[in-house]
Amino acid sequence: IITLLHRISPLNWLLGRTLALRKGDQFDRDENLKRFHAAGYRRVDTVLEHGEYAVRGALIDIFPMGSAHPFRIDLFDDEIESIRRFDVATQRSLESLESVEITVLGGQQQGHGYLTDFLPAGSLCVMVEPDQIQAEAKHLLEKQARQLNASNDWMSPQANDING
Repeated sequence: IITLLHRISPLNWLLGRTLALRKGDQFDRDENLKRFHAAGYRRVDTVLEHGEYAVRGALIDIFPMGSAHPFRIDLFDDEIESIRRFDVATQRSLESLESVEITVLGGQQQGHGYLTDFLPAGSLCVMVEPDQIQAEAKHLLEKQARQLNASNDWMSPQANDING
């Protein structure tokens, strides 16, 4: 229930922020490094954690959020010569890839969506114990409303008046 009620980025917004890389494609190094930086990736000497990227000559390492392993992009001039998945601990290649998609978020998103937005049109959802689901959803929404009210009370001018 929590996942279904949780707001997420809209599908069309996410789709517009995926960088598809394929062996043999042109790679605008400066432009893509700017995209990584604008998306919140941190430039480091050696990639060890999600959200980091490193540049060493013709090699660009990037560890996208949600990926089990980082990727190493090897350039020949401005062409992608190879894409490899590598191990963080050893920095050794695990496998060669023909292509990879990297999510490069950043910028201001417009609106919000829900998990169900990602389902194909015509998908069926089966609810087991619908009364229990409805009761849990109601409880969750009431809890959110209480938290919002408490937050608004705390932020009110009267609450912040220490001389009161």
